[in-house]
Amino acid sequence: MIQIRLSQKERKELISQLRNMAHPNISFYALMVLATLIAAFGLLANSTAVVIGAMLVAPLMGPIFGMTLALVIGDRKLFFDSLLAEATGVVLAILIGALIGSLPIVPIYGSEILSRTQPTLFDAVIALASGLAGGYVLVNPKLNSGIAGVAIATALVPPLAVCGLEIAAAEWAAAGSAFILFITNVFAILLSAAAVFLLAGLEKVHEEGPSRWLHLARTFGPGLVALIGLSILLWIRLVDIVSRDNMEDRIRTRLAEQVSQLVRGAELDSCEVAIRPDGIDVQGVVLSWSVFDDYRVQQLEGSLEAACGKPVRLIVRTYSTHDYDAAGKKFWDEDEELRELQRQRAEDDRAEISLIKDALQQYLQQLPGAVLSEVYRDQQRDNGQLAFTAEVETTKPINPQQVGEMQQIVADTLSGKRGQAAPVYLRVRQDSVRYADATGYIFEPQENKLPEGYNDMKELLYNALVMRLQQLQNGATLDDLGHRSGADMRVYENGGNGPARIVRIVQATVYSPALFSTEDVSRFEAELAEITGEPVWLQFDNFIRAYIDSNGYQRGFTSGQINQEN
Repeated sequence: MIQIRLSQKERKELISQLRNMAHPNISFYALMVLATLIAAFGLLANSTAVVIGAMLVAPLMGPIFGMTLALVIGDRKLFFDSLLAEATGVVLAILIGALIGSLPIVPIYGSEILSRTQPTLFDAVIALASGLAGGYVLVNPKLNSGIAGVAIATALVPPLAVCGLEIAAAEWAAAGSAFILFITNVFAILLSAAAVFLLAGLEKVHEEGPSRWLHLARTFGPGLVALIGLSILLWIRLVDIVSRDNMEDRIRTRLAEQVSQLVRGAELDSCEVAIRPDGIDVQGVVLSWSVFDDYRVQQLEGSLEAACGKPVRLIVRTYSTHDYDAAGKKFWDEDEELRELQRQRAEDDRAEISLIKDALQQYLQQLPGAVLSEVYRDQQRDNGQLAFTAEVETTKPINPQQVGEMQQIVADTLSGKRGQAAPVYLRVRQDSVRYADATGYIFEPQENKLPEGYNDMKELLYNALVMRLQQLQNGATLDDLGHRSGADMRVYENGGNGPARIVRIVQATVYSPALFSTEDVSRFEAELAEITGEPVWLQFDNFIRAYIDSNGYQRGFTSGQINQEN
């Protein structure tokens, strides 16, 4: 079992040691300046060993342990002395970092700096473990040599130096991230070391019970809440970094595979990926004996978009290379590659044209007599639209609206094949044709042929009805009359059932000074049935209208001429 309970003597010695470590004096600030100088130039040189040296020199760990002890034993003076030392040390480190960052000889920032502008939850876990280790070393005098390892594990000065360097470069987001890393380390070390000090018996004597836990909650609660909030933020950053790394690896892997497939012997040398909210920018360097032109880049972009599910803007830089073995030049020569490229493009064109033909033929089935003759690709338009021409034989002109529908069908077909939206321009060339057989023209509306004897029957009905109208109402006029053979549906209206009988349906439009009664219509219907020799269903469309002058009612305007009644 690990024993960390201190005796009274060891307790006094530890408190005295921490008071000395936390006291802000000339030595403290001298070490602070030297540590920041070492850290800043080590970061700029991208030297891990130099940065580790700065961690060993840095005195910032002492004030943190001083604040921890002050909270545990309730020493306000020690707490404010430690806080003053820590705060002034932090400001001094940031100012020195900013001053060094302002020098005109500063090189491009390397991985040592960038890694401290991307803190994650791992950094908080490391700081917690370091605080536990530091506290345990302090309460075990035999392990004092281990304090150097704790200083190395917990980076305090390097994040502050990075913060100053980024401020000098006006990179405020990066400076803020580096400072968040430092603050997270401080809270994690303070809380974990406090746990060790409490277990070691350094706590100011309190009675057991709720009052003790309330005191601990008031003392360390704000720091714990702050650490939890920072941990949540760092967890979100970790998830974002992991997802971005996975996305970049997926892009690099897919791009390398597609490059080698498009050109035999080509390989991806390097790839830079920039993930934006609205898409992904990719810049690739390819070693190939054949140039990657716009056609190949479009194919690569389509493959990357299919793999990522986001719009991709790809730029490929090709470095010409030639590979030889003992037998001579490997891979193909440029003429062979050109022929292969043309063959691939021709195959792709034929496949797309075939799909477009099938889609347009299906659409033209709704247009009687329309036949698709040919579809071919035109030169790409200046606005980037893919241009096609469709030749159609049709008996009736295809209007612009229908051409628009056909154009959308072509765009949808290409989008489905390529996996991305394709702007399309379609032109339809129409050849007017007529189809005929022995019975007449096909796909064209034919004139309605009247049944045999239709006009004779109409004249008979017309004359009989005109005579009766004139007898019943002076000024009544028959404007129009039609007839046909059909079912008498009145049997169902009257509640009957069974099949309706076939009758002569007579439809008459009548203008008269007064409406005819149902009895009048029934008499007209009976008289017409007697004349025709078959049952009649008379449908009367009666309008009130009369032409009157000083001589009385006028009638007879069926032909547009009014004949005065004698």
